[in-house]
Amino acid sequence: MNPDTLNKFQDTLQSSKKLISANRKLTRKTITNTLKGKQKTKNVAVSVKRLDHSRQNLISTINTHFKSRQDAPSANSDSRNIAMHMLLHDVRGPIDNIVGLVQLIKRSSDLPEEVLQLMDLVEKQAEKVQDRTQSHAVYHQLELGAYQPQQEPFDLLQIFCKIRSNIQRKQFANPIEIWIDGQSATEIQHCIIKGDSLLMELLLQNLVQNAVEASPECTLVRVDIGRNLPVQKAGRKQLEEIPTTSISIHNQGVIPLVMQDQFFEKYATYGKTKGTGLGTYIAMLITKSLGGQIAFTTSEERGTSLRVCLPHPLITSSVPGTERALPV
Repeated sequence: MNPDTLNKFQDTLQSSKKLISANRKLTRKTITNTLKGKQKTKNVAVSVKRLDHSRQNLISTINTHFKSRQDAPSANSDSRNIAMHMLLHDVRGPIDNIVGLVQLIKRSSDLPEEVLQLMDLVEKQAEKVQDRTQSHAVYHQLELGAYQPQQEPFDLLQIFCKIRSNIQRKQFANPIEIWIDGQSATEIQHCIIKGDSLLMELLLQNLVQNAVEASPECTLVRVDIGRNLPVQKAGRKQLEEIPTTSISIHNQGVIPLVMQDQFFEKYATYGKTKGTGLGTYIAMLITKSLGGQIAFTTSEERGTSLRVCLPHPLITSSVPGTERALPV
């Protein structure tokens, strides 16, 4: 690694350590003063805001580090990988401690309700950093080809409902509808698929979030989940039929012409002041790791549809009283 690149990594790691140290000291001071009755509620609120500001700085640091790797020479890939591992490790450890400490303090029975609410905010902000660093660690492993997807059954509908709730909390005015095999999700009790639930959540969070952000205000974003006809795959002795599941996300926006040829490329972004250009690139990495395919269609007349096809069967069960024959 050349001296300039090494200095950049060291600066990034050092700034992250300082931010984490400041967060840890700030949280401990706030909790200690609260328990002693010396800290007013409004000052605790200020501390929460400072923690949130530090969280945003940490996320910005990680994103900047990822983006700086675009122009780095490939010969230094091993050193960059080690530096990224160190950065993520340095962020995750102290944040885990903050979450654990807040949870321990919340068990105290003599805390005022206002302080408990503020402790909830501290915990949620720290958990956001946890989620973000875990996501970046997964993305890094995917790029290296080192991530091994799990193969366990999970409820795809539950993941979609969680994502929809997260997006709606950000006060987007776009309704999000979920349809499964032609039925509204309100009529479906479970939607089971086999695979890696963590990867699936990261994949769908990116795609649905992008669809909402690219939609005209108040227009519908529709998610369709369905079973495809089995595809044939050559086995050891004969052709095997592999059941597949498709996930289509449609919105009324249009992908700019300048972006269409590079839509799934790393750092490709357009019209977003805070965009990293990683969302669809990550979606492509995850889809490939799951053995699937991803593609899009876009036009002024029909809007944009992004379709993911996965080599896994789908199992659904209806809410009692709404049963009907589902296509196979």
